[in-house]
Amino acid sequence: MMSKRFISLAFFILSWPFHALAQDTVDWSVPQEFEDWRVTCTAQASETCRVWQRVQIAHEGKTQDVMAVSVAPSDEGLVLLVQVPIDVFLPADFGLRIDGQNERRVRYRNCNQAGCWVLIVLNDRLLRQLQSGLTAETAMSLVEGETVRVSFSLRGFTAAMAAFEKARASYE
Repeated sequence: MMSKRFISLAFFILSWPFHALAQDTVDWSVPQEFEDWRVTCTAQASETCRVWQRVQIAHEGKTQDVMAVSVAPSDEGLVLLVQVPIDVFLPADFGLRIDGQNERRVRYRNCNQAGCWVLIVLNDRLLRQLQSGLTAETAMSLVEGETVRVSFSLRGFTAAMAAFEKARASYE
């Protein structure tokens, strides 16, 4: 007579591949949350995957979107894309610093009906700063002459980047 222990072990071994497969199946078209960051793929292709965060502020009792930040693949490798409102003063450039250190200034790439776009190639140094940082801060000059600083959280960024790579690999 087979022991209960053997039957349990046999059942576990036989069912393990299916259990493991079920755990690894993620619907990347549904945003996966990692603290303040999300990962999603809009189609079943690695080039559609994004790590993103919608930056919101409270203004006059209402929550308003002020900026969208994302990491996406491009011909130049991974890039940090930032979408800001249209009323920025383009010649003043866009500022970004991580945890209050080393502000970098970047030209705006273009503007359209959705807003103005900044594209920053995500080199190893910047990626490490984002992964180890707590807060990123942007600086934008408005056409009225006022400089506005908007901060966004980096909590969950490292986990989101790991999931992003897993999502991209699942489509290759």
